[in-house]
Amino acid sequence: MIKVIIGTRAELIKMIPLIIECKDLEYEVLFTGQHDVDYILEKFDIKDKINYKYIIKPRKGFELNTREAIRFGIKTSFIIKNTLNKDDIIIVHGDTIATFSGSFAGFLKRIKTVHIEAGLRSWDPFEPFPEEIIRNIADYFSNILFPVSKASYINIKKQFPWKKDIYNVGNTINDSALLAYNLGKDINIPDEEYGLISIHRHENLKSKLRMAKIIKIIAETSKKIKLIMPLYDNTKKALEKYELLKYLENNKNIEIINPTDYITFIRYLSKSRILLTDGGSIQEESIIFRIPSILLRMKTERTEGLYTGINYLSKLNIKETMKKINEFLEERYNKNYENPYGKPGVSKKIIKIIKKYYL
Repeated sequence: MIKVIIGTRAELIKMIPLIIECKDLEYEVLFTGQHDVDYILEKFDIKDKINYKYIIKPRKGFELNTREAIRFGIKTSFIIKNTLNKDDIIIVHGDTIATFSGSFAGFLKRIKTVHIEAGLRSWDPFEPFPEEIIRNIADYFSNILFPVSKASYINIKKQFPWKKDIYNVGNTINDSALLAYNLGKDINIPDEEYGLISIHRHENLKSKLRMAKIIKIIAETSKKIKLIMPLYDNTKKALEKYELLKYLENNKNIEIINPTDYITFIRYLSKSRILLTDGGSIQEESIIFRIPSILLRMKTERTEGLYTGINYLSKLNIKETMKKINEFLEERYNKNYENPYGKPGVSKKIIKIIKKYYL
């Protein structure tokens, strides 16, 4: 049996197309309870169409410090291990606690372990933390790897030259984003031109200096274009703590909205003029929809996006970042590039390859 391990909403979103492709196989999706994902299953209309169960009951407001995360990850590994048989194949995705737990369980059971979205590297264990560490561990424990791009393929070959089962077929985000886009076509969004903001990165939220620089960049950008900002709870708390929230709330050209579901967010993103973000997967989505993106962080593991010319790593340098924003907002800005993450149909390719090991 194929066991798909999922812990977070973001993981599930990027894995839904692949799970759908498992329909003709014996499989089970195991949710580790890091997030309650029922509403996502409902939004994508698959709750009654896939085989799944929670192996750990989800808890509201699930947040862990580093020590608790390690304990939870190891404990979850053994819970997963107890569900496995010797002929099972385990699939993990990305860089969450569930990624660690699933890959470690597969390693302990000595069964075939698949890591999807392998090979992403910032080469700094603290940027982002703990995701960068988890990626390295998952790639080490897994014996079938699916990097998302040529760059991530090279990272794996450089770091683990003995690994042979590496398949660069693209990124499942192509399938997820297209599915969400088609589901959200009837969602109403503003007719006027706008930019979109998404800020939630822990490395930024814990630093008053970083957040002050981010707010400055946002404020300067709002002089050039209306901005829409879904405000997440952890971001709001940080802004309140640093007494920075008022600079957003008092700005008439910044519209603060409640966090949206993924389908609605993709609708907003696909029609935006520019994106200001410190996120991870959203860098890939901006490339898919050809939306110029300012990365409000110091480093990125998705370096392939920088070479498209449409993603810009700001390193929170206000002066240089504003120059780039002005360039992005020019009507003549060139958006011609090849998507480094491939084209839709990635999930189907991955399952076709996995079948070789399973059947």
